[in-house]
Amino acid sequence: MITTITLNAAADLTYLIPRFRKNEINRIQQVFKEPGGKGINAAKVLHTLQIPVTAAGFAGGANGRFITESLSSRSINSRFTEIEDESRACHSIADPGCAGIQTELLEKGPDIKPAEWKQFLERDLAELAAESQYVLFSGSLPGA
Repeated sequence: MITTITLNAAADLTYLIPRFRKNEINRIQQVFKEPGGKGINAAKVLHTLQIPVTAAGFAGGANGRFITESLSSRSINSRFTEIEDESRACHSIADPGCAGIQTELLEKGPDIKPAEWKQFLERDLAELAAESQYVLFSGSLPGA
């Protein structure tokens, strides 16, 4: 099994806005919402390739519940350490008429309390590492 660690997981929202213009009212054509963060993205690819994977890290609040529930609905194993602070959301604005061009708005990640770090390191990560052939850490750190 491979374990992916995403310390700064996110709810990724992409807004498709035709002819997006600054300083004007823009109408959203479509919204996509995905669990995100580099380690979660790696877990989704590994799962698609039918490689046993568990996604782990920190998750909190409504965004954290969205992340864990979305992974579960896709049958991707996860074991996130629950935190008090809200997991971040990342917003992308894409104009379907301008392929490959998008604007990203990334929220600051959550503040992790010392007790939450301790639980993650001493219980969750230690147990997952013992069960895993590989552990992949990727993405930004919380609070960034």
